[in-house]
Amino acid sequence: MLLGLSLSCTWVSPIVGYAQPSNTQPLTVVCPTNMVLPFQNEPGTVATFTVTVTEGCSQAAIQFTPPSGSLFPIGTTPVSLLVTDACGGVECIFDVTVLGPRDLKSRMVADLLSLQFAADTGVDRRGLNTVIRRLTASLDADFWVDQTHVVTNRGSTVFSQEKGAVNILATLQKNKRSHLGDATLQKFIDQLVASDRLLAAMRIQDAVAHGSSSNRVAQARGELEKGDQYAADKRPSVAISHYQTAWSRVSKL
Repeated sequence: MLLGLSLSCTWVSPIVGYAQPSNTQPLTVVCPTNMVLPFQNEPGTVATFTVTVTEGCSQAAIQFTPPSGSLFPIGTTPVSLLVTDACGGVECIFDVTVLGPRDLKSRMVADLLSLQFAADTGVDRRGLNTVIRRLTASLDADFWVDQTHVVTNRGSTVFSQEKGAVNILATLQKNKRSHLGDATLQKFIDQLVASDRLLAAMRIQDAVAHGSSSNRVAQARGELEKGDQYAADKRPSVAISHYQTAWSRVSKL
């Protein structure tokens, strides 16, 4: 998404001895706005961005730092943009925020509330209300260490609440009285499955880094693979159960 912000030319590094033509228009740049993206995997997500440049006194050179197409970690990373031509240049900064499981689920709650408000059937309103309550319970601040880690003695609660939420969403998909779109519900299901997988995968990474028992790590990885198989077979609740087991195998580092 781009913001129509026109920035006048800022002389960053003019070429010495260059005579600017009298009819040259100032360099005009439409900078990218702040971006918010969900994670794709443990390392984060790839973000791409573009810029619109008009006018100026020569062909402009465009430099993003980090470059467009880079892998951005979970969290917020500032990106600088420098656009230069023969007369000078324009600089701007925007943020790329990659949502981890906790913030992604917080955004899901907001989206579900909007969906519930617009729902025109009782079965949808009741079902969504239960999903919202389960996700809100799983997001208790005392349960989370950071975006990708839950407290050891609270992990089972987080996974079980989200497994229950997935079951309700899947039930709504099959309910002929529901007016909610299948694709809309599936998006929520997929996000919950991916979030719980990431919690398990990050825990396994931590276990390896701390030199935990190789046997436990192997068991956890086996459960993670089983979860992936069930997720691919469109059995999200079973997938989350295996991710929970994977997490629990190495929950005590």
